Amino acid sequence: MSLIGKIALVVVVILAIQYAEASVHHRHHKNGDRYDDRIILRSGENAPNYHLHGHITCNGNGVRYARPYLHSPLFPKLIINLYATGADGEYRLSTGTIYDLRGSLELMVRHTCRIEGLPPSSNCAVPYYTTNIPIDISSGKIMMEKEIELFDMKQYSTADCL
Repeated sequence: MSLIGKIALVVVVILAIQYAEASVHHRHHKNGDRYDDRIILRSGENAPNYHLHGHITCNGNGVRYARPYLHSPLFPKLIINLYATGADGEYRLSTGTIYDLRGSLELMVRHTCRIEGLPPSSNCAVPYYTTNIPIDISSGKIMMEKEIELFDMKQYSTADCL
């Protein structure tokens, strides 16, 4: 191999390594509102640990393997607690005493249960629904039961697409 060929090969290898390193460290950001990523922890030892339990059903049948989770709209990237439902759709979630919820808590479920009056997204490979239910924690109740029939949750749901 000639000297020029060897030099060209070395330059190509060096450029490929630099390109790979640059693409690994490059982050893409979506346009739009930016959220504060800092999670505020609770201060004080009397912070309540809220417990939420119940059943998730679709047309009266338990939704197996759904993964409802708790989150706060103040921290949209944080999942507080996640649970896989059993055969009858039973779930049990708790907030723990770590995060400062500031009175806002929501239960979110992504599912494929058809919702009355809300057609699925068209021209979509995998249509699904996102149901986001606000939970009132201002009452001071620590143990709460929430029975969820997904078919009737139009006001809390959106049709989405993968």
